[in-house]
Amino acid sequence: MVISIALAGTVVVLCRSMRVEMQASANLAAAAEASSVERGAEQYILALLADYKSEIRSMSEEEFANVPVGNGYFWLLRPDYDDAALPVFGLIEESAKLNLNEVQYDELIRLPGMTYPAASSIMDWVDDDSNVERDGAEDEYYLSLP
Repeated sequence: MVISIALAGTVVVLCRSMRVEMQASANLAAAAEASSVERGAEQYILALLADYKSEIRSMSEEEFANVPVGNGYFWLLRPDYDDAALPVFGLIEESAKLNLNEVQYDELIRLPGMTYPAASSIMDWVDDDSNVERDGAEDEYYLSLP
């Protein structure tokens, strides 16, 4: 009886150990597949940029949504500035982004989620003088912070 109980306990421990090993192997395989899908997405974008340089802006969202790569899929999201709650599929140009060192207040305040005090502080930070404009902040305020 003792031998049967010891043998059953050993089997239970070995089964549990093999289950953990199986889950670890499945996680490793899923990570490798996700990495491959990521690499495939990168190559897809590079091919699009090489083949359709001037037509990228006019491509439909379907070209960037639910693109199959092997057993996986990927989506390319970009912000929708008309409706901040809904992203759209596609690419966004890096050159379309603002250079904060040369931005004008009117451009800055139109950014989604930008507040008046934040925009004023950014404008005061990049200007050359030490005069506080709008609701911004200058060196005195920043140096007083801990």
